[in-house]
Amino acid sequence: MDSSWERIQPYIEVDRITAEKMLSKVRPHKKIQEMGLIKKGLRNSNYYIDYEDCRLLLRIYGTGDDWYRKERAVYEHIKGKVSVPELLYMEEQHEIIDKPYAIFEYVSGPTLDEFLLQSKHDRKLMQIIGRNLALIHETHYTEVGFFDADLKVSVRLPDLQQWYAMFLKGNAAKKLGDRLTEDILNYVRKNEINIRRIEERIAFVHNDFRPINIIVKGDVPYIIDWEGSMAGHVLGDIGQFLRIEAQVPAELERVFIGSYNDTSGNRLPEDYKELARLRDLVNLLQMLNTEYDLKNKDRDVIKMIRSICSGRKG
Repeated sequence: MDSSWERIQPYIEVDRITAEKMLSKVRPHKKIQEMGLIKKGLRNSNYYIDYEDCRLLLRIYGTGDDWYRKERAVYEHIKGKVSVPELLYMEEQHEIIDKPYAIFEYVSGPTLDEFLLQSKHDRKLMQIIGRNLALIHETHYTEVGFFDADLKVSVRLPDLQQWYAMFLKGNAAKKLGDRLTEDILNYVRKNEINIRRIEERIAFVHNDFRPINIIVKGDVPYIIDWEGSMAGHVLGDIGQFLRIEAQVPAELERVFIGSYNDTSGNRLPEDYKELARLRDLVNLLQMLNTEYDLKNKDRDVIKMIRSICSGRKG
């Protein structure tokens, strides 16, 4: 589903000569044999870069935020806990192009959503992913916010209760219509206690923990796209991962949650799914609250919002 969502940011075009200059810090005096744009993801521009003896990934950060600045610290923090592509170089000086960029090890394989279409009952893989997420969440924080380069909270965010109203306005309300907007407000009001429960679990979170951001290489899941990591709600990552039921069917969800709870020192409550969907509602509202008319994405997001507020399964 989310693999068909429209991209807002235009792809950043780079020719071979420019790419060779960009990668000269890690591959000096080497000629690129082949390169190509990878048309996945909604924020950045990614290229595979082939040399005679290896393939690398070139990522050009296309958005105006500076989330990428903490990515090196994030990779240092997370490596050894879970499998991630190696970050080889980060360029922020705009000496070659007017955008920051990074060079990564290239990990070859399908994303988890693609993999599960071929092998829907890989329990071992789902156990590893559940354990990995628990390890990601083992660093706890006392407040929600964005990291500085040292992974300390530098920008504290308001209480979660305020987020719903913050994003349920303007373009989001217009796309949802009056009736569904009122249903959302009623749903949020009824869940004030649960919203406070969500805020009791704050940790280091990936913040975009979706099957599309997990690459399966052999029997190892590599987790990618860490630039949005922050001190956040544990149930936010859970909600994102379980957002689309067709990607993680009930049997594999039980394996994933069981493995998470076996690893975590802070087991999820019995009603984790309800809380995760309540927290993910914020993400869906934020995605909808854009001036762009995104036919596929808006349609799917509105459907998921309606499902959450009605209490139906996703």
